[in-house]
Amino acid sequence: MEINAIHVDLNSAMLRPETVRAMLRAAADAGKNAVLWEVEDKIRWESCPDVPHPDAMSKDAFRALLDESRALGLEPIPLLQTFGHAEYVLSKERRKAMRELPEFHDCYCTSDPDARAFLRAFAAEYREVFGPLRFFHFGGDEAYRFGSCPLCSKRDRFGLYAEHLLDVTAETRAAGVRVLIWDDMVRHDPARLAAALPPGEVALCHWVYGPWPDGPDAFAPPTDFSKAAELAALGFGVATCGAASCWGDDPFLPRYARHAPNLVSARAAGAPLLGSVDTSWTVRLVPKRLQLPLFAADPAAALARELPGLAPDAALSALRRVSRWEADWQHFLGVGWNGMKDSSPPPPGLFAQRAAERPAFLERLRANAAALRAGVEAAAAEIAAAHPDADPGSFAGILLEGAALKCGLVRALEGAAGAGPALPADGLAALRARTAAYYGREMTPGTAARAAEIVWGVFG
Repeated sequence: MEINAIHVDLNSAMLRPETVRAMLRAAADAGKNAVLWEVEDKIRWESCPDVPHPDAMSKDAFRALLDESRALGLEPIPLLQTFGHAEYVLSKERRKAMRELPEFHDCYCTSDPDARAFLRAFAAEYREVFGPLRFFHFGGDEAYRFGSCPLCSKRDRFGLYAEHLLDVTAETRAAGVRVLIWDDMVRHDPARLAAALPPGEVALCHWVYGPWPDGPDAFAPPTDFSKAAELAALGFGVATCGAASCWGDDPFLPRYARHAPNLVSARAAGAPLLGSVDTSWTVRLVPKRLQLPLFAADPAAALARELPGLAPDAALSALRRVSRWEADWQHFLGVGWNGMKDSSPPPPGLFAQRAAERPAFLERLRANAAALRAGVEAAAAEIAAAHPDADPGSFAGILLEGAALKCGLVRALEGAAGAGPALPADGLAALRARTAAYYGREMTPGTAARAAEIVWGVFG
């Protein structure tokens, strides 16, 4: 397959260079051939000097990472969001006029000629930084407010989507670079998009992460990529995408029972097509070190090797249990609380507000929290007993600290829900400090502290 990639996502948190290098080495060791780079505000761009994060890299520093990646046999694929997930741009005062709706800072107005000109210039700077390219990803996912402003709402949505995409990618396509986009905004009627695009110039990244928590199969492994063949039959190139972390994970550990079969299924479905991408969404905060074994061709075997003190079956059983989580509890957490990828800490009183809005989820939390926490504690005890001298920076050490923080989070949720004693202020402060240190192994200090605030701010 042409694309066998991992996703390096710097949205929402600035990863330390050594964290990124560890991901690149793991990708090369796993036989990957490409990296999908979602860098956003973590480079000091000239096109938008008001956008960069305080810890952003210079363009030369990033080029050095690209050189290291290429030396490992990993082709770079840039990702620039051009429909939604533009919080890092549209939150800035001087960029507000490009918003789809004035009160939301995630989506561009795709009818705005200034927004299109800005995106074309931004894409040109991306091409200048990345150098020679075969593929360039232009985002397009989860743009839920797309086409909703007074001007855009008068247009046919598929026609507007195709027109905007073709406009902002014109110079890229003219340079012989193939355009990729996420497929979720168009997968319900992909034939209409296929009819509106030049044949062969745009390929779809078909992501499937699994059923959402409202249904009875919330914990079913998401392995159904049958839609990929339908998209390919319409003439699209298709890269299938699973996830090593995504919505529904707790903020400390990836759900191994879900992610391992998801990634294996995505790769199998993509093998006869354009390929596959192992995504890893940093907005979910889960440490990258705990995700690296999932990039391996055989994630189960790689995970078992990380816990050598246990027999393989026992290791996998412990990992499944220690990482279990009820995805609908996500609604009570500060991670992504506003539906935006802007790393905003949650406001005071959020838990009470969400509890009032979602009484059924609250009742499931009250009913299930103690049992889930007991299961996590039991699995963590098995892992700790088998690895008594685990280095804090090792897979086992990070896993055990994550399990302890997760149990603290469950206790805090139990207290907030009235299902147990409320954690005292000094207890919450201690957990917040431990969380900042936990994330600080991989993130810069400022972003680690902010991540800790996102996790614990929901409790006041």
